[in-house]
Amino acid sequence: MSFYGIGSGSDSLFTQFFGNTNQTTNNSMFSVSLSDWSMIKGGTYKKLMNAYYNADTSNTVSSAGDKNSAGSISKDVGVAGNDAGVLVKAIDKLSAKVKEIASQNESSDESSKSRLMDELYKAVSEYVDAYNNMLESVPKVDNNSMLRNELLITRSTTANSKLLDKIGVEIGSDNSLSVDEKTFKQANMSDISTLFGIRGSYISGVSTKALMIGNSASAMIATSSKAYTYTNKGTYSNLIQGKFDSYN
Repeated sequence: MSFYGIGSGSDSLFTQFFGNTNQTTNNSMFSVSLSDWSMIKGGTYKKLMNAYYNADTSNTVSSAGDKNSAGSISKDVGVAGNDAGVLVKAIDKLSAKVKEIASQNESSDESSKSRLMDELYKAVSEYVDAYNNMLESVPKVDNNSMLRNELLITRSTTANSKLLDKIGVEIGSDNSLSVDEKTFKQANMSDISTLFGIRGSYISGVSTKALMIGNSASAMIATSSKAYTYTNKGTYSNLIQGKFDSYN
């Protein structure tokens, strides 16, 4: 089977974004999740297809390494890269606060526990805000890697929706997040740690994908400006992050 000329094999673009078409459900011909459907309605898949077919003529680069002039990189790339960086910082802050609370002695007085929960709620609120900003800015960029990683983030969030709901974090119809203060502060710390403990947790996957989004944005800017700056690990230098500052 093909989708507008794109084959549905295991290595095809179709399979990457819609899943294996051999897996059918009672209600749908394809294994498309609610998160995927929201992305389709929101136009993200259309951008992916446009980027795929118009890679040679688009006024933005569709993947790192494409040739392009410095003037063709839109402001949207810088905004998306900056938002991804802010999200990573929010995740670091949140996971550090969870670790701090987990290390507290059970005999801590109620005043200390209340203060720590206030700080934790602030950290999760910052994560939610950063997540939503990234969700809004990335689809404005025609870059396959950035769009794919954002999609993987929303899929992971949807997969953890039941546990997120238990701690007061809800997913909206547009995939954005919101947090209820009362529910969060009364949530079980083990559930919070399961989600936001950095090693192997839900949030560690989000952090990894957000870093990839930032790297893709850096690559686009570096390719455009010919400012190839690599680390000894073959990744783009954080010096390029300074290029995002002008998009704040």
